[in-house]
Amino acid sequence: AEVSADADVIGRSSDGLPLIWTVSRGKGQVLYANTSMFQDKVNRGLLLQLINYNADISRSTMINAAIFNIDDFPAPIPLGKNPKIFEDYQRDTIKFYKEIWWSDVRLLLEKYNLKPSGFIIGIYNNETEAPFNEIFDQDRKTISYFGRKLSEAGGVMGIHGYNHNPLALEGEIRFEDYGYSPWSSKEDMTASLEYLKQTIHELFGDVNPKSYVAPSNLISKTGMEAVVEAFPEIEVFAGLYTSPSEPGLFLQEFGPNPEFEQIYNTPRISSGYINSKETMWNIFNGIAEFGIFNHYIHPDDLLDPNRSKGMNWQNMKIDFEKMLRSTFRKFPFLRGYNNYEAYLRFKQYDKMQVDTWREVSARGGTTYTIAHRNAVMPVFHYFRTSRDITSITGGKLNPLPREGLYVIEATEALVEIELK
Repeated sequence: AEVSADADVIGRSSDGLPLIWTVSRGKGQVLYANTSMFQDKVNRGLLLQLINYNADISRSTMINAAIFNIDDFPAPIPLGKNPKIFEDYQRDTIKFYKEIWWSDVRLLLEKYNLKPSGFIIGIYNNETEAPFNEIFDQDRKTISYFGRKLSEAGGVMGIHGYNHNPLALEGEIRFEDYGYSPWSSKEDMTASLEYLKQTIHELFGDVNPKSYVAPSNLISKTGMEAVVEAFPEIEVFAGLYTSPSEPGLFLQEFGPNPEFEQIYNTPRISSGYINSKETMWNIFNGIAEFGIFNHYIHPDDLLDPNRSKGMNWQNMKIDFEKMLRSTFRKFPFLRGYNNYEAYLRFKQYDKMQVDTWREVSARGGTTYTIAHRNAVMPVFHYFRTSRDITSITGGKLNPLPREGLYVIEATEALVEIELK
């Protein structure tokens, strides 16, 4: 199948079928999408940029944030030697994570100006009924050590759970699919989290975590209520932005939580160390839609043959740096925030109002104006135009590798862009 001769084909399928194209009509241009891909929200970034591409001048506000999260961290680490690790590094598992893994991750954080957010686990068991087991002394030492390292790296600590058992009652999620156990009651969920809170204060002093990530991204409304009861200072729930739906899966949009007025949702966009096409697609769409990189890693991915794709740590680290290098070379403007700082930035943007208009300038060109109300500067926008730009006031214009695409850093409430 082919489109008309005057069509500009932007994208084709693997077998050459036109999927996306534009056609000039009158004084404007029409964008066609011969695909159902935009039913999946993971592709919203592409859709937004295509809509912007279809106009002679377009603007979309962006958060401009790089968020780096370490799930299950700090947490207990298995005792003894893991054959895969010992063969390469001649260290037991705990020493490997202290001396090799954390050192490598810390260097990457510094290289790409990232601030880590960790999500603490107290113990790995399936206990779902009070009283709860004491966290072992060795595990407390490990948690304390990595909690300090997280803080030294400029990071913040969030909550993952007393254990890694999702907070839900019988029938609220498919426990049998994951090897988890239903909780006996909401009171037991709350009691487990209160015990974790006590442990945090014993190990770290007056630390008040602001963010929560559900184990395996599974939680029920009952479980959310337990989190809020045990940690009333929690302001952020972080789930998944996109995934096939199932009972209890924590799928979210960015924005206020519909169930709890004091909670804000900041779902993950991407995860893992493996530099796959799917992961990069998710990353680029998140940046295209929101101007955010919101990525999660797990320390124990190395110990799982499926999540590690059979790689050793050296190869996983190389693959992971390829992912970061590809991302930040293409989008060097992204600024590092921890999970809570990013939430505060979202809240600022929610309160802001942006108006735009264009008018004929004194020189016969076009003046494009961006007006901000209730804004905390700087504010960032994607700006696309096929015209030449002669000047900008009230902000900075940063060209991107794609011709006609810019990032505007608004430093004043009123930004004026002069176009030929």
